[in-house]
Order: sequence, then C-alpha cells, then structure tokens
Amino acid sequence: MLTSARARIVVAFLVLVLVPIVAFAQARTTGQVVGTVKDASGAIIPNAEVVLIDIGTGTSHDAKSGPEGGFVFPNLQPGRYTLTATASGFQPVTLQEIIVQTARSTDVVVQFQVAGVSEQVSVQASTPVVETTSTTIANTVRNEQIAKLPLSGRNVLNFALLVPGTATSAGARDSEYNGLPGGAIAITLDGINDNSARFRSGGTSFFVFAPIRLGAVEEVTVSTAGLTAEAGAEGAVSIQFSTKRGTNSFHGQVFDTIQSDKLNANTVVNAARGLAKPKLKQHEYGANIGGPIIKNKLFFFANYEQIYQPSETTISRNVLTPEAQSGVFRYTATDNSVRTVNLLDIARANSFPSGIDPFVSSQLQAA
Repeated sequence: MLTSARARIVVAFLVLVLVPIVAFAQARTTGQVVGTVKDASGAIIPNAEVVLIDIGTGTSHDAKSGPEGGFVFPNLQPGRYTLTATASGFQPVTLQEIIVQTARSTDVVVQFQVAGVSEQVSVQASTPVVETTSTTIANTVRNEQIAKLPLSGRNVLNFALLVPGTATSAGARDSEYNGLPGGAIAITLDGINDNSARFRSGGTSFFVFAPIRLGAVEEVTVSTAGLTAEAGAEGAVSIQFSTKRGTNSFHGQVFDTIQSDKLNANTVVNAARGLAKPKLKQHEYGANIGGPIIKNKLFFFANYEQIYQPSETTISRNVLTPEAQSGVFRYTATDNSVRTVNLLDIARANSFPSGIDPFVSSQLQAA
C-alpha cells in the first residue's frame, strides 16, 4: 500500500510539473471577438448585455460592455457565430455569420437604434478587412477554398504558400516568407509544434512530421509580422493548422482522389524518343465523420486517409560475359584493332593470386 501511495504521489508531481511546460510550448489555436457597443449617434453604451452563440455547437458565451463600451470574447474555436446585444431603451441587435479564425481577432461594432424592446435589428456581419485590435499581419485559407483548387494530392501543407509574401526557389521545402530564412518558420498543428527538428535550418524548414491532410484540416492561418507571445515564441513566421471539429449535426464525406496514367498524356521528351508514358496509379481514399455525443456539450470528429500507390521499377545493369568471368577481356587498341588479354595469366606471371575467389564466382553466376 505504501509503494502504491508513493507511485500516485510521483505521478501527480510529474503531471503538475510537465503540464505547464506543455502548455507553454503550445501556440494559440483559438480566435476572439472584440467589439464596441454604440448608439445611433456613435456614443458608447456601457453595461449592454452581449451573448455570442456558436452556430455549429450551440455553445453560448455571455459578456457585458465595459465603461468604454467595449467587450471581448476570448478563446473561441474557429467557426461561425451569432451575436445578440440588448440594452434598456434600445432595439435588440443581432449580428449574423460572424467568422472567427485561428489565432486572429474579429472586430465588430454593435450599433443600437432607439425603440421598444419588442423590435429587433438583424445585421449580416462580415470579417473586417483591417484588424483594428491586433498588430499581427495574418492571412487565413479555409478548407473550402483549398478543396476548390485542382489538387495533385491531399497533403495540404503547400497551400500555406497561397498567402502574399511567399517565395519558392527550388521546391516547396525551400519556401520562405518575406525573405526570412527557413529556420524562422514555425508550423503547428492544433497548437503543437509540427516542424521537423532535423530540417530546422537552411532552406529545408518547410517540412513536418505529422502530415497535414485535407480531410482533417479546417483552416490554416499564416502570421508573417507582429507576432505576439501567443504564437509560442517558435519563430518569426507562424503557420497554424487547425483541424475540424464536431457540431450538433452529423456531417462527413467519403472520398477518393485518383491519379492514373490512363488519364495523362505522354511527355514531349518521351514521345520524341519513342518511349511509352510513365506508369502511374494512385488512390488517396478515406472518409471522415463528425457529430454530437451530447448536443451542445460534447462532440467528436474522426478522419481516415490512406494512400494506395503500387509501382514497378525497371533496372538495367551490366554483367560479365562468360569469357570475361574466366579472366579473358577484350579491348580496342590505339590502332582500332580488337585485342584480348587474360588477366589471370598476367596476375600469375607477376606472382599475384591467379584463382577466382569462390564468393565472387557465385555472385557472378547469380547475376
């Protein structure tokens, strides 16, 4: 019993010590909504009741506007939200389709109109072009945008290069942002560092351990300047991938991305040389599903992808003729005459071993 108690104490101590370290090493994967409440004349309204609802999960968040009319909803999962604000003597206001993105602030302005509380104003919200509450320069590419592009595979890491300021010299692994060295790039997956430590130098930093798969990723946010401590102090450029999540409704898909030489034309070089087109057969197939376990409280999402790519390789190699295996070689002299020489006889004449090694002989026979 004493040993068991000591073991529990040790485990508890390790959890207390290690959990803060892990949390410190993670980058922020959530977004936030920052807003101001005003009346029709532009004057601020303090103590207004503000409710933010996640459209996908039904989760609600409550807040009140401060003395200067401001409010903040931090640590929000990426997705679509609805915001409703009420204040005495004003019409209730509802902002629809507020988009929250990974590691970014969404700025909103709630403007009341004087009227009875029985009336309500509904406004279609939109993501602002300029973030007024953050100095971070960032761009977000969502799964829907990537899925509409012609894909050559389902690994979507390279689509982080769609944002302005990127450059690729000799391949995706040599990519850079705003002229910064490759070692400045920090890639995270749901806040966990996904950089390949072996390649975190030179021009090969655009490389990850855990594959970034199209079916699992919701969006990627690339921050190229003005990074804060929430980026995890991992680099001057932050590439943050966020995976999909479950909602109150079941959703999923089955997919198969096919590549085949039957759908391809031959290359110009092969056609000129009379060669057949390269053989290609590849399937990237799988499925995903998400939904509620307990509505408005607990959700799940799972994604499975598999690559099937049979291949064949033709190898050509030179082998010795039976005559050469016995030590007799032919060569062309300077007068263009073909002559023969027995290397074993030359070795024997110069007191070198003149027999063929049994192991070498067996290898020659196998070839």
